[in-house]
Amino acid sequence: MDKRSHGLIWDKLQSMLGALRTGGFALTTMEAMEIVGLELEGVESAQADSDEPRVNKGAKATVVVELTVAQDMCNMSANMHGGAQAFCLDVCTSMAVMALSSGSRWITAGVTSHLAAHYIAPIPEHSKIRIISKTISQGLRVAVIECRIEDAETGKLHLLGTHTKHDTTSALSFAKL
Repeated sequence: MDKRSHGLIWDKLQSMLGALRTGGFALTTMEAMEIVGLELEGVESAQADSDEPRVNKGAKATVVVELTVAQDMCNMSANMHGGAQAFCLDVCTSMAVMALSSGSRWITAGVTSHLAAHYIAPIPEHSKIRIISKTISQGLRVAVIECRIEDAETGKLHLLGTHTKHDTTSALSFAKL
């Protein structure tokens, strides 16, 4: 894939993150997130007359986000709260799904049908973490994404999770009026 097409997807993810930063739940967590990496497999360059790269069947996306754990993300033990970790899992895996959106498919991040988080080790306040989200499978209606939350300095694993999402926009084309 060419730089232009990679940049189009990068910009789409930055726009998504920017929209989420306009208000709502866990705003300070959203503001602390920084997209630092994007890898794509099975995505072809956009045509000269298009602003949308072609996403092939079986395409994969890996999105890497970093943040520093702030006090308002922590529990009384001064470790990142499990709910804050699950929130990061949800948002960052949704970015991986959106990286592979195209045409009328996955134009929103869909809805969650299953979210699993295995908490491996506590994450102390002020830790810099890396959240790595990778699509395992993304079809017309269902996506499965894996997420790892690691210490950004040492690579120590703190959370291993999976997220299953359903594309609600694809169902709209089958709705009876």
